[in-house]
Amino acid sequence: AKMKKHLKRIAAPSTWAILRKSAQFVTRPKGPYELKHGTSLITLLKDVLHLAATNKECKLVLHHKQITVNSVRRRDGKFMVGLMDVLHIKDTNETYRVLINPSGKLEPLKIQGEEANIKPCKVIGKRVVKNSKVQLALHDGTALIASNDYRTGDTVVLKFPKAVAGHMRLAKGSLAYLTGGSHVGKLGKIVDISADKAVLEVNAEVVEAKKGFVFVIGEGSTTVISLFKS
Repeated sequence: AKMKKHLKRIAAPSTWAILRKSAQFVTRPKGPYELKHGTSLITLLKDVLHLAATNKECKLVLHHKQITVNSVRRRDGKFMVGLMDVLHIKDTNETYRVLINPSGKLEPLKIQGEEANIKPCKVIGKRVVKNSKVQLALHDGTALIASNDYRTGDTVVLKFPKAVAGHMRLAKGSLAYLTGGSHVGKLGKIVDISADKAVLEVNAEVVEAKKGFVFVIGEGSTTVISLFKS
């Protein structure tokens, strides 16, 4: 079946920070993220950042203003921008990271400094490819050839354009950001891990979360990225 070009606003994922009844349709993004973790550049520029009022204006913005996602220039309004992506608007020299805020909505957080050059990626799978090399499947749909000491659930820190700048383990003591569940958008310290759940300390409260919602972004007491205050 051919994929529809549009998506009814009312049926859009609850994570999208859009007005549900302002128009019937919203642009369906093209890209690798799950719909709940990614949205189109047009939706981001128009409905969330309010840099344009109409789709036509968005196209002009994308054509004239230099907008990059993870340091690559993007002109297609349907291009999917998702969790942990870094959006830079050259004209205003503003940089944002797409995160899920504590209300459970995808929202760009303004960032600066060194973290504008990095993107944490969660390892969601791994397989052995030829010459016994290991290929990691990352949460943003990309694949990476890496050493075998990565496990599913670990985080690879990528430095733009394509260098590996760090490895953080899904392990006790690591700092994790929760991408779903009742403590979405919050930071916690992993206290314990089982086959499908993790126990974390979030703001001095001990909580349980599905392993799939746990995204490691730090070790010790520091995180590699900024988050929304929760």
